[in-house]
Amino acid sequence: MKTAYLVDGYNVIYSSPFLKKLLEKDTSLAQEELIRQVLGYCCQEEVEGWIVFDAYRRPLENVVEKLTDLIRVVFTGAGQTADCYIESFVSRNKSRYDYIYVVTFDYPEMMTVVDKHILLYSPRSFLKEIASGRETRRREDFSSRTCSGPRLFDYLEKEVIDQLRRLAKR
Repeated sequence: MKTAYLVDGYNVIYSSPFLKKLLEKDTSLAQEELIRQVLGYCCQEEVEGWIVFDAYRRPLENVVEKLTDLIRVVFTGAGQTADCYIESFVSRNKSRYDYIYVVTFDYPEMMTVVDKHILLYSPRSFLKEIASGRETRRREDFSSRTCSGPRLFDYLEKEVIDQLRRLAKR
């Protein structure tokens, strides 16, 4: 069954006290931590993940970074919000997936994408699901080895990390 998660990045960050504190210190730190969490979840569940960050005030086109075969990070551009990108993605791609989970707390956005194969997920529920999977992985890792489990930097090349940091600062 082919499944994708469309994550409104800042909605999820603002729903997490931890990520929100990181955001107050440095936007790229919060983004990197969210990416790391979603990456771990999608790898464990073997589902695709699209993390969409609003960057609509910059005068550029959308930037889509493919981090792995499962994960892509999108920075919207030129007047497009994360909500608009997600709505457009669902419209263009709903036939490619058995299910698409939309993770957002923007209720007007949720109503525009509702379909029997488009499932809505609140950011808090999604974060709980990630934490639950992380705890399972932690237990499995602890019983099989002494390291703390996969990290975002284990999957990304240095150039990709540097590029993400530059994009986030625009």
